[in-house]
Amino acid sequence: MEKKKKFRLFDCILAVVCVVLTAEAAAPAASIGNSQFFWWFFLLICFCVPYSMISAELGTTYESEGGLCDWVSRAFGPRWGSRVAWYYWVNFPLWMASVSVLVTDNLPVITGRPIPMALQVTFRLLFIWSLVGLSLCSVSGNKWLFNVSTVFKAFILGLLGVAGIYVAATKGVANPITPASLLPGLDLHSLSFISVILFNFMGFEVVTTYVNEMPNPTRDIPRAIIWGGIAVTTLYLLASFGIGVAIPVAEISPSMGILEALALLLGQMQPWFLTLIGIMLLVAMFANQLSWSVGINYVARYCAQNGGGMPKVFRKSTANDAPLGAAIMNGIVATVLVLLAPLIPSDELFWSFFALNLVTLLLSYLPLFPAFLKLRQIDPDAKRPYRVVGGPKLLRLMAYVPLGLLIAALCFTVIPLDAGELTNKIPLAVGSLIAILSGEIVAARGSKP
Repeated sequence: MEKKKKFRLFDCILAVVCVVLTAEAAAPAASIGNSQFFWWFFLLICFCVPYSMISAELGTTYESEGGLCDWVSRAFGPRWGSRVAWYYWVNFPLWMASVSVLVTDNLPVITGRPIPMALQVTFRLLFIWSLVGLSLCSVSGNKWLFNVSTVFKAFILGLLGVAGIYVAATKGVANPITPASLLPGLDLHSLSFISVILFNFMGFEVVTTYVNEMPNPTRDIPRAIIWGGIAVTTLYLLASFGIGVAIPVAEISPSMGILEALALLLGQMQPWFLTLIGIMLLVAMFANQLSWSVGINYVARYCAQNGGGMPKVFRKSTANDAPLGAAIMNGIVATVLVLLAPLIPSDELFWSFFALNLVTLLLSYLPLFPAFLKLRQIDPDAKRPYRVVGGPKLLRLMAYVPLGLLIAALCFTVIPLDAGELTNKIPLAVGSLIAILSGEIVAARGSKP
């Protein structure tokens, strides 16, 4: 008997918000300064809109748990699909490690007392392996957590925005807003954070890997992407404004910016309220990780089972058909990183892990836009329940502009833009090179087109 599909439109909209709305990336984006608002709107129009529309077309045309890997494989063959699957997967344990660090960085703010290093490492490992365990449940089984966390994120980021508007109107702002400050400058340090805004818009394609849990994916996926995208953009702008009102740009902490901004905006609030907000933030970060892990694990398994070059361990599944191998490998890699973390001489350990996660994730999206054009060319007769409207010139523009932005963001993130960035970016460049070389090994193992 066929399993009843319980992941409906409302759940899908909340899943879009849960996946795409990444609370921990709001503070790094705010570090750009007031010009962030130009970049938010510019990247919304030039990257997010075409990317989400392309994801909606591909996700409803080729219904597969392989998602991004499947689309690229269809267009350019298994080797390119293998590269994408590798970059897409390897970013996740890096991200898990960075968020586990973020959790323990925020615990002293939440509890009001320092946390010994041994206890920090214990909390990080508990965070990681709890994620691994829950990722083996079905999407519909975890939807209650997605829904609750979406409400929590909306409340926290909305509160940041509302409090920021009130404080700006009554007391002024930490970063004076002038017409000149809103224009994009050529400050090289700020430009390196543009990749974070791109990251904040990514994840729409993750929802397309939930097709096996949805009763009507061809109808629900495009609607969920549109409504979820509107909600996500609104909440990001509110949060960025609130952080910018509260904290001078030079003092924004990428790891603790949200709680520090709320503490400043709300003034002498009761300690229990800050603790409550902190717990809600941790739940939201956990659920965001969980929602991504499900999609990424399915993509990795799909690649391993369908002629891709991912290691055989990724083929393994549980009795309820969850991707067991990918989940366990997530936990192992993230655990190694967490255990090595105390040996890394970095004041911003979260950003160190997060930056490498950014690079590998951006790399995985590079073939998406050429693949869209290629599939339109080689598979014109495929039934497309949702179709991006436009002639050949417009479609090329919608593909090549986001592709160019991804390449620029990668350069700004990895390449040292001044002498002061050498210390941080040389290890990042080395880590990125290792990830690329590993991806070529995976691609070489993949089946030939």
